[in-house]
Amino acid sequence: MGSNPRSLSFLLFLIGLAITTGATAQSNSAPDNFAPTGIVYPIHDINLSLPLDGIVTSVPVKAGQHLVKEDLLIQLDDQLQQLEVQRRKRIWEDDSQINSARENLTLLESLVATKEELFETSRTVSQSELKRNQIQLNQVQGEYQALLEAKAKAELEYRIAAEILDSYQLRAPIDGTIVDIIPSEGEWVRTGDPVIRLVDTRTCYLDLDVDLMTSRRIAAKDTQLFVQVSVGETTVRRAGSADFISAVADAGSGLLRVKVYFDNTDNAITPGITGQLIIE
Repeated sequence: MGSNPRSLSFLLFLIGLAITTGATAQSNSAPDNFAPTGIVYPIHDINLSLPLDGIVTSVPVKAGQHLVKEDLLIQLDDQLQQLEVQRRKRIWEDDSQINSARENLTLLESLVATKEELFETSRTVSQSELKRNQIQLNQVQGEYQALLEAKAKAELEYRIAAEILDSYQLRAPIDGTIVDIIPSEGEWVRTGDPVIRLVDTRTCYLDLDVDLMTSRRIAAKDTQLFVQVSVGETTVRRAGSADFISAVADAGSGLLRVKVYFDNTDNAITPGITGQLIIE
């Protein structure tokens, strides 16, 4: 019995559709042993700069050196600012005018009190003279308060000058290792220009892009994550935690950005290399 060509064509269409649907479903769901790859980065990678222009007088560090927070990195020429700080400090600490005004105020207060008593008891002091002394007292009191206010402002100006002096030194904001030093002694540096690159590799993270299904596996509470990299002929594997999973997928690829942090205190893993995320 001959076959119907229309039925045969429809059957082939159904078979092709099933194959296509199966292939699409398989491509949209990653297998359990799938290990997405990414790049390893240090937790801190900082380009340091200075807040002012100046000439470099000292660079007491070198590339590759490990530092602790507040270690001196670069010293600028600060001779003029040191003199300014000394000048401001002397102005602030000068109490000669305040002491003189205080003594005059004490004497005038005593004089006015005496004349007020004489005016009330014996009228041996005229009212106009008493008024004149009271006006003088008010003026001296105002001058004394103005001197106290000027001293407070002088202290603020001294502290501002001292803070500016500290800006002539660049210190390490974190513990880390120097990757690069740009200026040398005697060179002029400008405000905001990068001068030192500092990294902290004690903690690193694997930066990668994954599909929605993989991101859900990563976020599951019972999931264990491991970062695995090849170092020469050996493989280094570290437990990690996904502290960042993007809430928005990339519009072009549909992938989500994930950062998996791991301990690297022994510096066994060098940032900048490719790593795999093992999901168990």
